[in-house]
Amino acid sequence: MKKFNWIKQIILLTALSAFFFSCDDEGDDGVDPVPSISLSSSIPSEVNYDESITISANVIATAKIKSIELSLQGNATPLYTKESDFTNSESDLFTYTFTSNSLTDIGETLTFDLTVLDKNDLETTQSFDVKISEATLTISFTEDGTATEVDSIGTVDETVSIDFNIESNIGLSEVVIDRISEGADTEITSITTFDDAKSFTYDFSETLEGEYYIVTITDKSGLTLTKKYWVSNPLDTPETFTFGAQASATGSFFGVEGTLTQSEATNDQEGVILMYYVDDTNGVTFAAPSDETTTNFFADVISEWDVRNETYFKKASDATIYESGLNYLQLERAYLNEEVDEVENISGFEVGDVILMRTILYGDEYFVMTKITELTVGTDGTITISAVTEGGSDDESDEVVVEAQ
Repeated sequence: MKKFNWIKQIILLTALSAFFFSCDDEGDDGVDPVPSISLSSSIPSEVNYDESITISANVIATAKIKSIELSLQGNATPLYTKESDFTNSESDLFTYTFTSNSLTDIGETLTFDLTVLDKNDLETTQSFDVKISEATLTISFTEDGTATEVDSIGTVDETVSIDFNIESNIGLSEVVIDRISEGADTEITSITTFDDAKSFTYDFSETLEGEYYIVTITDKSGLTLTKKYWVSNPLDTPETFTFGAQASATGSFFGVEGTLTQSEATNDQEGVILMYYVDDTNGVTFAAPSDETTTNFFADVISEWDVRNETYFKKASDATIYESGLNYLQLERAYLNEEVDEVENISGFEVGDVILMRTILYGDEYFVMTKITELTVGTDGTITISAVTEGGSDDESDEVVVEAQ
């Protein structure tokens, strides 16, 4: 009897050993584990449009690989399916090169799915994201090998040779250069073919004319960047003007004919640029004829006017702009570069301050730069300015040059 029990124990131990050995190649529950995917850390999180990326991963399937599939979420068909290259393979180094060539991908995040299927039809999917960068455009210029940030490219009648350096992260579609002279737009060049659409240098060799040049670059997505490059033009010699506050015997109106009395301003409404007054709250003040606050002082004069011109003011942050402006700096550029809001009346200035103006006369836009040279504060006081103007169309520019009386 004891011998029989001993034999049964040997049989039982043998069976258990066979069972455990049979489970060595299986999971804890007796089933082969699902495949595993290890994505390469070199896959970028962001790339430019039209830039290739390599997608690689180490794939393991204990039950042998049946197929590997890479798909892009939102696409109806997979990007790539690999299934005929496996011969009882348990591992594979998967590699695929992807290039975004759809303009709609720009600025978007693409989600990829990498799926591995083994021969037991067990599968594993791992997802990852790659952003397609926003479109960017840059332009700079280099003259004689020296890069510069200023927007002026030279003086009128000067012959220059400048390299315009243009960069696009998705590729250029067109580069256009126009010259603006006395309101007329002349196209200098239009380029649509590029050896390297992402980095382009244009040799701008030109005898400078007009007021400025405009470089317009457009990329393949339709993004456009416009850059204005000024031509320095000699400005007129400044004129000196004196006018008075509202109670002064000297005229309080200033226009294309210089200092004007009330009656003279009424007879030349279209040529009035500003009025000058002093009040207890704001002190010395320049105001546009269109500014409603001026009716407190000149209501009896301007209320019946048919034309009340618009004039806007900015105080220059750096008064030395007046001296530099007389040498090379255009008034429009000086006005636009002042990063303050334009106003229809401006107060509180003093001797040495520079006031920039933009005014609409005879349907044209003009710019005036004035420097306060003398000031007697009071409602019967006077102010003296040194002023220079520019702007308007070619036919009318002679009419509106401010002249001293």
